[in-house]
Amino acid sequence: MGDTMKDDPSVIKIRGMPYEATAMEVCRFFRDCDIVGGPNGIYFCLNDKGLPTGEAFIEMETQSDIDKALEKHKEMMGKRYIEVFESRLSVMDKVKRGVDRDRSPRERFGRGGSRERDGGGLRRC
Repeated sequence: MGDTMKDDPSVIKIRGMPYEATAMEVCRFFRDCDIVGGPNGIYFCLNDKGLPTGEAFIEMETQSDIDKALEKHKEMMGKRYIEVFESRLSVMDKVKRGVDRDRSPRERFGRGGSRERDGGGLRRC
């Protein structure tokens, strides 16, 4: 049996962000963590109308960065508290492809544009 971390690395999923949050604001929130690709390693979730849901997936460089990120659970971003969860790369990839238990497999989402001017992919979750 393979090493789960190597076979399916951990990522961070956050929930509760202000809808107008930018990738740079998320980077500042996780300032003690190294994000893969910086702002471009943040994948914002969108609803069926293309509007932000307040959720995102974030790829971290190391398990230590994931552990530091998890310590931010329920800390404030603006006037909202952010829920921070550990997830898996395979889950993030399914969401990025639009194959999600709450969505039909025919929904496909390619690499979205940038989130404002500071990077970050746009995804439906």
